[in-house]
Amino acid sequence: MSYAFTQLAKAVQAAAQALDPEAERAAHARMAAWVRVLNGMADGSVRVGSRRPTELPVWVTPEVVRGGFATGRAKAASSLRPDEVERATRLGIEPSLASIFASWLTPEGLAELDRMLLAGAYAVPLPEDGALLAVAALIRLGDEEGARALLAEIAPLADRLHFTPIPTTPLPDRGSKVFRLTAEEAAQALERKRSRRSLLAQKEAIKVWLPLTDMVVETWAGRESIGDDDRVTAVGLVCAYDIAAASARRCGKYRNPKENLPILVGELRRVVTGELTEPSPRVRHALAAIEAKRGLPSSPRSRAVRASQREFAGRPLHAELAQVVASRLRELRPDDGVDDLAAVTSGLELPTSVARAAGRARVAEVADLVADGTLPSAETLALLVPQLSASSVGWGIPDPAARRLVGEIYKAFRRRRSVLLWHLQSQVRLKELPWVAALLAHGEPVGVEASTSGALRLGTLYLDHFPGTLVPNNLVEEFRTLTADKGLPWAKELAADIFEGRFSPVYVEAGKLAARHLKGSLYERYYGIDYDAVAASRDAFKGANGEPELTEFDRLCGCRRDRAWSVARNGKIIERQQVITAHNVITLVELGCRPTRGWGWAAIEAARRSFRLLAVASRQARPLATIKNAAYAWRQAVLYWSLAGRVDVEALKALPGADGDRAGEVVEGLVKCLAGEGFQPFTGWVA
Repeated sequence: MSYAFTQLAKAVQAAAQALDPEAERAAHARMAAWVRVLNGMADGSVRVGSRRPTELPVWVTPEVVRGGFATGRAKAASSLRPDEVERATRLGIEPSLASIFASWLTPEGLAELDRMLLAGAYAVPLPEDGALLAVAALIRLGDEEGARALLAEIAPLADRLHFTPIPTTPLPDRGSKVFRLTAEEAAQALERKRSRRSLLAQKEAIKVWLPLTDMVVETWAGRESIGDDDRVTAVGLVCAYDIAAASARRCGKYRNPKENLPILVGELRRVVTGELTEPSPRVRHALAAIEAKRGLPSSPRSRAVRASQREFAGRPLHAELAQVVASRLRELRPDDGVDDLAAVTSGLELPTSVARAAGRARVAEVADLVADGTLPSAETLALLVPQLSASSVGWGIPDPAARRLVGEIYKAFRRRRSVLLWHLQSQVRLKELPWVAALLAHGEPVGVEASTSGALRLGTLYLDHFPGTLVPNNLVEEFRTLTADKGLPWAKELAADIFEGRFSPVYVEAGKLAARHLKGSLYERYYGIDYDAVAASRDAFKGANGEPELTEFDRLCGCRRDRAWSVARNGKIIERQQVITAHNVITLVELGCRPTRGWGWAAIEAARRSFRLLAVASRQARPLATIKNAAYAWRQAVLYWSLAGRVDVEALKALPGADGDRAGEVVEGLVKCLAGEGFQPFTGWVA
């Protein structure tokens, strides 16, 4: 529970320090979520570490917070959506989930579902939102028995969860184009932009305080005595100052009694009361200071300064421009990207930060988004993959509308957050959703070929654009889904702080696959791997106490029963496993993936990333995380050279940073390995 308590404390602190209402609301939402986690853990309604964390079926999308903790709530258990309220009003039925669910099962409701299905005029934010559409799709496929069976499974929860689609306009078919953020997500990001306090204070000064200062100065300038008319003017200026002091609170300078404006206004108060009949020494001193600094308001120098200040004040702030772009994005379909970004930003001179935020919703080819920095990492690419692979998931289903529905549900399913799992359990699979399983049962072998084609394309994108990074877990999940019928071993990166001290069979299979491809290679020599032993490793068996014994593969990775637990030790074990298995790259090779520009090119690019990270690490006070990533990139480089069959040492030495202290040691180690001399391989984790 300590982790949950820590996160709750952080949320409380964030709420206390929030600078705007939106940040405060977000912090309060996190507080409430962590309270639900702790309450659920205390009363047993939330089972931490289980793939079924609540009493609801495993296929229900859980609400999950940081660290994979389920709160006990279902994501589809929210209050009625606006479209559901409108439907209940239109049909004259009770505004409840159960009544709305039943309204879709009437002949008229099923006909409406069928029309939505054919036109693609629906949105599926959650997998559950596609359940009733799946019923209509099964009826289209002639599987009324399957439709009835599906209804029997989901109907008991119809009074608690949304199973209804959101009517909307159809999405266009964009082929290979993708987008990073929806219009709604980009608008939210832009709306969160805030101007710096200093800029807001500066604009307030120019718009409020400086004109008032000039009026007060002009009133005093050149006066030798104070008349009755001057007292009337003084009353107005004092009132104007008091109103500004009460409403314009960003500039404290103009309320400081030692500053020129408050001094001059204070003397005007004496004029109002009749105490002062001529400019006092304080007034003369303040006027002299102002004249020396920029001239009196009527002087050319002062007018030029004020004109420049007004020009600055007339320019929109970055946050103001962000709000304009956000309002334009709000006019588009919220769950889609932006095809015509120029129309959204037309007529505006956007600063880089605002243009970049809006550009994340741009629909374009993956290569273009990588080139302009919209896709900076493989993790980000993985978030977009469902847009590319969704059309492959339902291939083989004879009805095009049903195929499209499976793709939309798949995209929603990929947004489902993983839960924290113990005892080597696996996350819920797409086929465990009953409405998806019912539809996929109508697929044909051609679907396997299409999914494999999608996986090949995805693997090539990864190798072409991110050759020096690990295959991230969300990308591993995409590969696993697309190649489910291939039996390939896709291995996720394990967290060192919750590692259980042994590896599941998929890691053993990945190691054996690597042994078949890399036996006798540079990679085996450099990292000192015994691939014969890896190939001979067998699965775990039950020991005397009923617990699985460590396999030979576990031992080759460094797992021991008799050593003390630590995150650093776990990290070294996990890294050794990644070294032995080559962490999914060999699985990509088995699938048939190759970098477009060849393995040698990929090796140089991975080495380039490693040296760049080592240079960054040399400037950091705490460089261990950066060094770890540099070691991962170097491992990819050695692997790619092994697959290429040769190392271009001269090209390696010519890379920027290759002559750095740490990078030079790494290069020297590889050269010694090639020459058969002793060396120390570059790895990331240290204990």
